[in-house]
Amino acid sequence: METLIREATVEDMGAIFRVEKRSYPPELQAPHRILRDRFETFGIRVAELDGDVVGFYTCVPVELDLSDERKAIELIMQN
Repeated sequence: METLIREATVEDMGAIFRVEKRSYPPELQAPHRILRDRFETFGIRVAELDGDVVGFYTCVPVELDLSDERKAIELIMQN
């Protein structure tokens, strides 16, 4: 068994969503649209086991002041 951590591609989005569905109860699952936004904004890394995507992670700022939208976007882009 070989594990590989790599940058996700758009082709991985279906597998990422399946991992999300297996990992969380329905009320805690991120919708496909949110996962796509995270992919496009922050990037997603996937874990492959023998060529199959079995996990993923992404970074999302948890403490972000959205009162100044322009500054918030700049901070997000720096992440």
